[in-house]
Amino acid sequence: MIQRNGQPLTPEEDAAERSRLTDLLDSPKDFIKRHKRYTAARGYALELVRQFPRATIFSYAPGPPQRPNFRTPQVVLDCTPDPSYKPPTIVTQVLTGIQGRIWIDRETTHVLRVEGSVLRAVDFGWGFLARIYPGGTVEFEQINTGGNRWAYASLRENVTIREMMVKTVQQHSTMTTADFQLLPAPIDYQEAIHILLATPLQLAK
Repeated sequence: MIQRNGQPLTPEEDAAERSRLTDLLDSPKDFIKRHKRYTAARGYALELVRQFPRATIFSYAPGPPQRPNFRTPQVVLDCTPDPSYKPPTIVTQVLTGIQGRIWIDRETTHVLRVEGSVLRAVDFGWGFLARIYPGGTVEFEQINTGGNRWAYASLRENVTIREMMVKTVQQHSTMTTADFQLLPAPIDYQEAIHILLATPLQLAK
């Protein structure tokens, strides 16, 4: 972490972040646990991607509206849930209640931007596990960082979720990325942490 709420970190916040990274160096088992959680979340995301074409009705957006911050022409598709789709898993139930729009680069066929919204309430486990309330939105953009390597440039999420019929959580988050630097070769996580710790920061006074 290099900023909080768009402001430079205080010396205390910077010290806490460096302590967190150092703890990961000293405790490889903790890193492995975090990596397993990330792998599980990535698996859910891939499951949704695989099922998305089966769960969705696509149509060309009129126009089509072009994004001004992309250099090449885009194919724009509108997406609505297919009422005949039967979710094979609990995770894929979310696809029955979302609609959106997708911008695809005409030359590379990579997805450039996704705008999604929760059309109606989506229940997981008949509502006992969780419920996603209508009105939530998600926006995602990715860019070519060089060498045909793509990474997300921004992610905005505003979703209200009720967990286990007890706790209602409002998730409002914005993540942006910039100034990508491609590494010459893969590195292990310890070396990556050392690079982060050596990055100079301008701290709040």
